[in-house]
Order: sequence, then structure tokens, then C-alpha cells
Amino acid sequence: MVKNKYKSKSTYERLVKLLQGDLGFHNQVSNYSSHNFHSFPAKFPPQLPKLFIEELTKPDEIILDPMVGSGTTMLEAYFANRKGIGFDIDPLALKIARVKTNPLNKKELVDYGSKIYTNAKIEFNENRENLLKLLDDYFEPKTKKFIDYWFLKETQLELMSLRNQIDNIPIIEYKNFFEVVFSSVIITKSGGVSLALDLGHTRPHKVKALLDRNGSVIYGDENFDPAKKRFHTKNIKSSFEEFRKKLNQNIKSTISVNNSKHTPPIIDFCDSQRLLLDDETVDLIITSPPYASNAIDYMRAHKFSLVWFGYIIEDLTQKRNEYIGSEATANYSFEDLPEYTKDKISEVSSIDSNRGKVLKR
Repeated sequence: MVKNKYKSKSTYERLVKLLQGDLGFHNQVSNYSSHNFHSFPAKFPPQLPKLFIEELTKPDEIILDPMVGSGTTMLEAYFANRKGIGFDIDPLALKIARVKTNPLNKKELVDYGSKIYTNAKIEFNENRENLLKLLDDYFEPKTKKFIDYWFLKETQLELMSLRNQIDNIPIIEYKNFFEVVFSSVIITKSGGVSLALDLGHTRPHKVKALLDRNGSVIYGDENFDPAKKRFHTKNIKSSFEEFRKKLNQNIKSTISVNNSKHTPPIIDFCDSQRLLLDDETVDLIITSPPYASNAIDYMRAHKFSLVWFGYIIEDLTQKRNEYIGSEATANYSFEDLPEYTKDKISEVSSIDSNRGKVLKR
């Protein structure tokens, strides 16, 4: 897949030198531009792909990320005037990556955003009965059960009114932008507007109690241990105000069409194990692959937003098994492995046979 000219000794030596350097970037700001659009677990710092792109490729050469995630590599390829190609099977990741790398008119974003916010609040205040009916009609039974478990009814009405207004946006690129804003008020490190905690880390658990601004319990256990309050409770948030805050932040950070000089990357759906690319068509591959054994369970968090875009909860659960790093092991054809690797798998299998199968996959 990678062009032969990059298999040279000099390129290899440069790569080794880069790998021996300090790749932590701990004291550098990583949330510049649209990198801060949406929470995403285990992102690598943008300085990392930037370094390899600038040191190992030239302008207009092709950078591939076969597991594009939130689009960090693609955005840095865009900034460096390289041609980016990115693939993923996660629908939310694809939406985020496309929006982050797509220049838009900021004035139109402000105009559309203002209408969404204003009209959603009007609908929420004046057409509650219609919103309640929409909630019942929009979600099939199992998805509705998921929604009812993780979102207060009032929050459901707020989110439905916002979603309705976003659906009215006539241009798909702008609609995608507002859907990412919408998603970002649900999936946050603090759990956003849902009843979940730790959504940004993909291991959500439900709050023991939800508090109002005065610290009074409005949902959950009124007798929870105050000493554990920080870890088991959260304050209620307005979906409208969280949407407005995130909207303003993302509009400021978006790539403006007025400053757009380079070609946006191509980002599409494809399984990284079966890429539809010919040999010797890219100049460099940079990716941050998932951890093994489901250490980062992307779909477990992403479904909190995707159900609001029409996805069915059972379909998303099934799709979760397709991810590299998932714990699904049925119906896979296992290849023969080197002796050292087989020994390590045997060690794990002797303790936990299922974990051994996961590791082998």
C-alpha cells in the first residue's frame, strides 16, 4: 500500500530518529482549532501526527489513517497541505472527523445556530404534547427503554426539540456540524446531560443522585453517602444552554471557508482490515489503533448520541462486535502466530480461556 520510495534506508533512519525523541508533548496545547470539537477517548496529541507528516512527507503527498477515529491525523494532514484519506466503521467517529476537517462559513453557522436554539426553546415551551408524541413514535421499544433509563423526561424533550430544528437545516455539511454539537453535549467526560457518568471514558455508570443548583436531590437516592458525592452525583444541566455553549466554542474553532487554502481529506466508511486501496497509493500511514480486549469501548458511549440520529440500539450493540479490540471471538478464522506470541496467549489462556481467545483475535 505504501509507495516503494518510502522503504529506503534514509527514510527508515529518519523514522528511527523520530521515534527515539520525546513524543510525549506533555507541555503543549492540544485542543487548538477544531481538535476540541467533541470528546473522544484515548486521542493522541495532534503534535504526534504533525511531526511525522512534516518530517516524512512533502506537500500534496497522501496520508492514510485506516482507523480515523476523531480525525486527528486528517486535520493535521489538512493543515500541512497533504492529501488525507481516512476510514472507520464507527458512524459517530466518521461524523466528527468529517466535520472537524470541513471548512464552513462562520456567519452561516451563527445564523443557523441562533435559529436552532431559539426555535427549539419555543417548541419546548409551546408544543410539549407534540414532543411527547414524537418521543413515543421516534424510538422503537428497546431503544426507547434505553432512552428512558439514561435520560430524564425533561431532558428528552429538550433534546428532541433541538434535534427537530437541526433536521430542518437544508445543507448536509451544516447539518452534520450541528449534529456534532448536539452529540458533544451528551458525550462528555462528566456525562453531559444524560444520567451517565464517565461517558468521555466509554465506561458509563448511572448517577446515584442528580442534584439541582442548590444541591438538592431531584432524582435518585436521597440518602447517598455525602463523602462519595463527587464520584456518584452530578448537577442537572440544561440541554439548551449546554448546546449554546458548545455551539459558540465550535464556531470559533471551526475552519473558516475564508481561510481555507487546502483540500479537505476524503473520509469514508470502510473496515481497516479490508481497505479498498491499490498497492503503492499512499505515502505514509499514521493511525492510533484501538487497545486490545475492549479497553476502550467506543460504541458503549457513542450509542448515547447515535440513538438520537435514528440508530436502533440492537443494531449498535451488534456493530460493537465488529470493532478491532472488541471481545467478540465467534465466527473468526484465526491465523497461525509466531511461537513467542503463541506462548503469551497460552499464559493468558491458562488463567482465563476467554481472555486468551480475545488476545489471539
